[in-house]
Amino acid sequence: MDVVNLGGWDISFYLVIFLYGYFLFTKASFKCMVQRLLPITLALSILTTVFFVYGFMTGMPAAGNGLSILLAAVKALNCWSWLLVIFAFAYKKLQALGVSFKDQDGQELPFGGGALNQLASIDLSRLDSRINNVKIDVACDVTNPLIGVNGASAVFGPQKGSTPEVVKLLDENLGHYAEVIKRVLGKDIAHIEGAGAAGGLGTGLMAFLNANLKKGVDLVIEYTGFEDRINGADYVFTGEGSIDGQTLFGMTPFGVASIAEKYSIPVIAFAGRICNGVEPLYDHGFTSIVGILKGCPSLEDAFKSGETNLAFAAENICRVLKM
Repeated sequence: MDVVNLGGWDISFYLVIFLYGYFLFTKASFKCMVQRLLPITLALSILTTVFFVYGFMTGMPAAGNGLSILLAAVKALNCWSWLLVIFAFAYKKLQALGVSFKDQDGQELPFGGGALNQLASIDLSRLDSRINNVKIDVACDVTNPLIGVNGASAVFGPQKGSTPEVVKLLDENLGHYAEVIKRVLGKDIAHIEGAGAAGGLGTGLMAFLNANLKKGVDLVIEYTGFEDRINGADYVFTGEGSIDGQTLFGMTPFGVASIAEKYSIPVIAFAGRICNGVEPLYDHGFTSIVGILKGCPSLEDAFKSGETNLAFAAENICRVLKM
């Protein structure tokens, strides 16, 4: 007796995923239907999965009596149902904040930046009012604005495979999104540094949660009380695995040196590697930049002896300072 192959990807699976993706991203009413029918789709998912497990354990005959067609239909239903369940749960979590984007007919927009050109209003009626009493600081070292040549679409879109045409469309849609935010909330966010972080997440955080975007090192300095701790110090030691020209753009040693410079405290920075382009750092609070490696070890050996090398380099600097 032949046995039906209950696994594998056939045309029914590909067709289901295609239709699912099409409706999910183009039909606003589809999302509402998915949420409403969550219990039913969950039940169907469980039943069809049980059917498959039973068939796999018992071995269903692959006869020409229509059973193969039935199995293909059940496989499609199982795939479809589980996709609906996963989406419904995910959508419920994503909407937990209570912010809803709607078109001119009052229908919720489909997911994705491609639908933002249809945005007509933003419903905040379900947003928890307690958020207004919460201070939200976000560590964000990305300085890209939401739109423009340095915006989210132009910079990050090609990294994700977007063509120039898609980048242009997304940038226009994000511009419309920013205009609606400005009209509804009175917040002009499109060109603020960090608004384009994480594909525009920075904009949402600022617009709907009143979040403050700050450089990561600035948050660390603020919450550790670093400025108070170094007040009155004779020297400040800092360091990083690699110090180079990028250190100037908000890396931790740069933040440390910037604070120390306010109090005219000399800063000695230690690094496992010193690259080209460090010279400008001397004009921004760095007194000395010291490499800690002994000889030319392999990367593996450099990692293993990092603590010892740092202690040795720091001791030698202290010997000089003691003179």
